[in-house]
Amino acid sequence: MQSLVDCTFSGVVGYKKEYNDQLALFVAKTIMNISWFFKVPFFIYIYFIGFIAILLKLKPLTSFSSEQKINFYNNIVLKLPFSGSLDKLIRSLGFMKLYDLAAEDN
Repeated sequence: MQSLVDCTFSGVVGYKKEYNDQLALFVAKTIMNISWFFKVPFFIYIYFIGFIAILLKLKPLTSFSSEQKINFYNNIVLKLPFSGSLDKLIRSLGFMKLYDLAAEDN
């Protein structure tokens, strides 16, 4: 999940990398709290993305460098069906948490 959050917010202007762990944790907890018929397809899709990474690069997504993660995300993940929905979910949940974090900093 942390790789997906990192790749989703890599192009956002003013994004601070130190928030990445908190955002990934918030997105994962939120997805865990939704009802099962939404949760199951999301987790199947996330594990499918990890499986594709192992098939194509012969190593898990967590061992990619940040540049490799972004390239994999832009070249492979965004071309998969339903990737736009997952991207919008992660982005909207992340922006909600970023607003809270920015309010705490001020």
